[in-house]
Amino acid sequence: NAEYMGAPAKTWHFSMVCRLSALASCLLLAIASGSPLLQHTNQDPIWNCSRSDAVAAFDSKAINTPWPSYTKSPYADQTKESLDQINKVLADENIVCAAKYTDDAKKLYDLKTFDSANAALLAGYFVTHQGICGACSTFQDLAIYLSTNLTAPVRKCGMKSAVSESWSLSCIKELGFTLACAQVWMYNAVNTRKVCFGICIKSWILNEPFTKPDGSLNDCLQCDEDLSGPVFKYYSGRTRRNSGIHSEIERPGTQIYPITHCYF
Repeated sequence: NAEYMGAPAKTWHFSMVCRLSALASCLLLAIASGSPLLQHTNQDPIWNCSRSDAVAAFDSKAINTPWPSYTKSPYADQTKESLDQINKVLADENIVCAAKYTDDAKKLYDLKTFDSANAALLAGYFVTHQGICGACSTFQDLAIYLSTNLTAPVRKCGMKSAVSESWSLSCIKELGFTLACAQVWMYNAVNTRKVCFGICIKSWILNEPFTKPDGSLNDCLQCDEDLSGPVFKYYSGRTRRNSGIHSEIERPGTQIYPITHCYF
């Protein structure tokens, strides 16, 4: 599983070399020079930039084609066949969402889904997260993922959907998300309340920790993971885990995609 982990200057250099040489030669060159193109590890990669600088930089950039907002919940009208297709796409760990700057100042960019990190690099793009691009793949949303511990505030905003979906959406947007990304988070909360209410209300009343003593998720989070998670991951595109970002919910290291975000 080839995974890109940072170093923008080298990325552009190897992009040009790759266009002029065979793929095998390109990969050998990357390995010999220490490019992160093929590195794969269960340990967190070391950032070669400041996270605060990354957050400020990403927040100042703009995507050329904003993700369209949703007119209805992506959870509506899902069928067994559509869910099977969603899970098939999510199971392919080689797929990546990659970006390419379109101006010299690196303020404007495009996003595109590729079958692999190598394919993205060959096309002159750099990987921003594992999995397909979606509503939360923008750099603005990445800045929020990098700068905010989202577990508690998103849960608080999600609970407001029981009173008003617009109230919940406004709450999530105030965290800094783009509209489409905030909508996916809100619809996820609405669906989880619908399908996991009994399990989750007990968890909230008892103030259960996120994980059980054996390291598994508590019943509420597991219900959300199983019944809301696939659609959320598919339509959001970017998640904390597939962007190499840890959260309050402890996850095995193998579930965290090894990537840093120093390509600003």
